[in-house]
Amino acid sequence: MRGRGRLPARVSAPPPGICGHSRSKAAVAGGQSSRPAIGPRTERGRGFGGPAYKVAAGKALGFAPASLASLLSRFRSPPGRTGALLQRVMATKAVCVLKGDGPVQGTIHFEQQARPGAEVHGEACSRANKVVVSGRITGLTEGQHGFHVHQFGDNTQGCTSAGPHFNPQSKKHGGPTDQERHVGDLGNVLADKDGVAIVSIEDSLISLLGEHSIIGRTMVIHEKPDDLGKGGNEESTKTGNAGSRLACGVIGIAQ
Repeated sequence: MRGRGRLPARVSAPPPGICGHSRSKAAVAGGQSSRPAIGPRTERGRGFGGPAYKVAAGKALGFAPASLASLLSRFRSPPGRTGALLQRVMATKAVCVLKGDGPVQGTIHFEQQARPGAEVHGEACSRANKVVVSGRITGLTEGQHGFHVHQFGDNTQGCTSAGPHFNPQSKKHGGPTDQERHVGDLGNVLADKDGVAIVSIEDSLISLLGEHSIIGRTMVIHEKPDDLGKGGNEESTKTGNAGSRLACGVIGIAQ
């Protein structure tokens, strides 16, 4: 059938995914469309992903219909995963409010920007830059204090129920720049004589996206300095001998 639903003779790129699909310069210069000119108002069966669409587009692209169906499926969210995929795309900012049983309190912000040119390949844009961690903590004693992301977002029994350091790779405790470290190992923050610590950290291992996401986990500020795994005892390789948990809070998605 001729008309609005007819597939162009040449298609220069697959349909756009969640984060878009950039058109090639050659296709734009040549006046070619980067996607088939088939929309939701075309005749029945020829809309995006419909049976007639797959057959016609497959011929234009040189794919067998079954192969094209597999390709198109990569640009859709599997059932039940839409929310998770959207979170991975949109959760580029997070916040945590630290509170404890004593005077220590604070607010910590997290921000992560997608790398320029990041594209979809079957899932959401997961390649990203370092996470920038910033904030202010008050009520501390002067000096260094261990600062870690813990595994669980469970504060029902105070900071204790947050569990151990976030460690999906099952490594030993270390410093932020070490190869052997927990994902949650962010080192120390330094409090001045007034008990105020200004937090300013950039870390390439924690993330607001994907398998290293810290969303929904707990940020903890500790009583003592973190020895960064160099204390010479077993506890050093687990916690850095950072002592008790002064304050904590669950990391949540922010606007």
